Amino acid sequence: MLFVYDAPRDTLTYVMRRMSFGIDIVYVDGDREITRIHNAPEPGPNEDGEEQRYPGSGQYVLEVPYEWTDRHGVAVGDSLRFDL
Repeated sequence: MLFVYDAPRDTLTYVMRRMSFGIDIVYVDGDREITRIHNAPEPGPNEDGEEQRYPGSGQYVLEVPYEWTDRHGVAVGDSLRFDL
C-alpha cells in the first residue's frame, strides 16, 4: 500500500494498531529516495499494537510484506520509481 502526502513531512509515525500480520514500513522523500525502513512485526498476544510506533519522514510511505525489503536487498538511499 502506498500512502501519498501533498508535501514532504518532517515527522510521521505509523502504528501497528490492530494488525494481524507484520509489514515493512518504508519512508520515502519527495525525490522518491528511501529515508528509513522499519521491519514491523505483528503485535504479540494481548497487545493491540498501539505501543509499536515507527517514526520517519517523507512524502510517501510504502507498506510491503514483513521483511520483504530484507529479502530483496532494499535499503535506505535506494530510489523508488512509480507513477501517480
